[in-house]
Amino acid sequence: MSFKFENDSHDLVKDLETLYRDSSTADVTFIVEGLKLGAHTSIIGCRSSVFAKMLDHDMLEKGTRRIQITDADFQVFDAFLLYLYTAQIKNEDWETVYSLYSLAAKYDASSLKHKCSHWLGKNISLETVCKCCALAELHGDQLLKQITKLFMREHLNETLQTTDWQIIVSDDSQLASEVLSFATSRMQHAPFLSF
Repeated sequence: MSFKFENDSHDLVKDLETLYRDSSTADVTFIVEGLKLGAHTSIIGCRSSVFAKMLDHDMLEKGTRRIQITDADFQVFDAFLLYLYTAQIKNEDWETVYSLYSLAAKYDASSLKHKCSHWLGKNISLETVCKCCALAELHGDQLLKQITKLFMREHLNETLQTTDWQIIVSDDSQLASEVLSFATSRMQHAPFLSF
């Protein structure tokens, strides 16, 4: 007679979230917008090679165990740390996922970057396509970039009239040229690619 254990990964996720939320055992503190977030170096170090290097080498952060975050708002950074603990994104709105993608790229949290890229590609719209294209270009995300280019080709006239398109034109003329060349190519239009 064999005995089978039930999958208790849900309990593990809940326990890790509880560990994160209870900062009494935290051994590193993040300061974001003047507010503190506690974390555990063993967890964030194994989930982010950037944090591992910051806390293992002769950097200021190793001695003080305080890391000042100046390029993220408190709620997004809290969601980022929570993801490092639980591999879950609780708030899947566009702004949050877009911001999490940038943090994941900066701190080398590749599984989060991949999940955010996938989510952004599935939720592409006229309002978000140019920002997603610029983000994909910045971080070398070829699949997300291809999704945005295909979307823009299908909605070229509308895209060219957006403020975000004008930002791409002024900030990255090479990317704008690449998108226009792709969109206006005489090659047979491929079906819309999605995740």
